[in-house]
Amino acid sequence: MRLTFRLPKITPKIRRLVALAVPAAITGGVIQINQIIGQAVASGKDGAISALQYADRLYQLPLGVVGVAGGVVLLPELSRALKAGNSSEASHIQNRTIEFVLFLTVPAAFGLMVISPEITRVLYERGAFGPETTALVSAIMTVYAFGLPAFALTKALQPAFYARENTKLPMRFTLVAVVINSILAISLFPILAERGIALAEVVSGWTNVLLLAATLIITGQLRFDRLLMRRGPLIIASAVAMAVAVRLAAGRMSDWFTPEAAFLQQLGGLLILLGLAAVVYFGLVLATGGVNRALIGRLVRRRGKG
Repeated sequence: MRLTFRLPKITPKIRRLVALAVPAAITGGVIQINQIIGQAVASGKDGAISALQYADRLYQLPLGVVGVAGGVVLLPELSRALKAGNSSEASHIQNRTIEFVLFLTVPAAFGLMVISPEITRVLYERGAFGPETTALVSAIMTVYAFGLPAFALTKALQPAFYARENTKLPMRFTLVAVVINSILAISLFPILAERGIALAEVVSGWTNVLLLAATLIITGQLRFDRLLMRRGPLIIASAVAMAVAVRLAAGRMSDWFTPEAAFLQQLGGLLILLGLAAVVYFGLVLATGGVNRALIGRLVRRRGKG
């Protein structure tokens, strides 16, 4: 068997592919770029990078599941609708995707805010990871939680540009967000330490979302329909009610999470809180009509087949 090598042919289609793919690749790495900048700034304090990484691992779980799922489902369906010239269908698909992202990230954000100490203690607090470190990591995670919907919404808004073969504008917005993150991280670190770096990433994320959404709205490529305008507040209200219920329950179960408590007891207490959160939130959001049941069923079935 002879192995031969030859240079690929640079056709006009290949040039077009590279021109579209390179800006999209840069845009897709904005979270990682901001994290690298934050870690570079945090290197001025012992233990700061580790604390940021511990908190980052926890909020990345819902972000990875929801953000990636929303983008994967949205882009092919949106592209097909636009190629068929069906702008109303494209708008409907985008509204339902935003609704789906809010449906899962808003309660996740509120949950991370109200029981971040309990989550951090169960997962990390042992050995050299003591109560002081738990308090620091849970505080950072609370800040990150405010940005969780923004980071996921970015994944839901960028496909609207990609489906129209516009990858340069999201890249420019990403560069603006990176500059904002850099300025805020350097400015806030001496004041808020690790929390300042997390806050810089959150502000950067929401700036990116606002730029993407404003551009789509101004150009007429995105219109929030009545369903989204009605369901969005219901989702937020259900998540707030869930957060209050879980925080009250966590206060009553404080003995379950003391440093002296056994790990299995702490884990059991955390599972009870998560179960309560799921029952309260899903019960309220379904009862009030804050979610499209058919959409959730279709997304779950499609994800299962994948």
